[in-house]
Amino acid sequence: MRRHVFPIHFVLAGMVVHLLLADVVWVGSLKEALLLASKRRQMVAAFVYDSKCNDCLGCKAFMFAPDEVQRLMSKFVCVLLDVNSVDGKNFWQSNIATKTDVLPAIAFLSSDGVLIDFATGYLPEETMKALLEQILSGITISDMLKRAQANPKDIDSAYQVAIALLERDQLELALPFVERVMKLGSKKKAYIHSLNLHLGIRYAYRGQMELSIKHLSLAASQTDEKGLAEEASFQLAVVNYALGRLEKAAEICNWLQRNATRKEIAHLAGRLQQAISEQLKKSASER
Repeated sequence: MRRHVFPIHFVLAGMVVHLLLADVVWVGSLKEALLLASKRRQMVAAFVYDSKCNDCLGCKAFMFAPDEVQRLMSKFVCVLLDVNSVDGKNFWQSNIATKTDVLPAIAFLSSDGVLIDFATGYLPEETMKALLEQILSGITISDMLKRAQANPKDIDSAYQVAIALLERDQLELALPFVERVMKLGSKKKAYIHSLNLHLGIRYAYRGQMELSIKHLSLAASQTDEKGLAEEASFQLAVVNYALGRLEKAAEICNWLQRNATRKEIAHLAGRLQQAISEQLKKSASER
């Protein structure tokens, strides 16, 4: 059984048509992608998704929309792999399903089809950019692990490993590195805030909503990284919406629409506010 990304389709699905206009270039098949990659001496970036899942479609539209992400993606040969197709299903089962059941996923392959790395679920813009830059640099998660294990007091390495493992849905493996950063990273507050955001998202994927709220609240309440706080606040609104705490979700959305400095967050908050209003009207009519 596949776990789809934490439900955000009520916000993102309405943006799909608009954002697809600014999408990256996707080739028609994995075979074509590998042939082009071999000719161009590039790697392949495969977005693995379920075409029947609005959340997957929303993630595709939103994650690949930023200009800088598109610039980095242009350095790969890009292909869409739908798990409802034969090729997509075979790729998913052979390369990713043995490691995680979360969709969507983005996988990176050498030109001869060997899996280099992958990440799962919705990735915020800064995380997506960092992942693409890491893959293009040739640094692997094994390299990061070796460095972190060889230098227990190296907070930078511990943070990089923690984020990399969380992106790959390896929460249990990530937690020791998370704890290391939390314990030793008092001078690296940005790392702590980022980890709280990522932990909040990952716990939500797993249905551990109270833990999700705990970490998202910490990320949202800090004042050092305003953009990250707005991202965490929006994710917190989504979790409250999913739990049926509509008044709390509406309160967060109203605040974001008035105060968010990131236009895309204010826009998403507006979309979610519409969904909340519709839900409240429906509940009132059923009484």
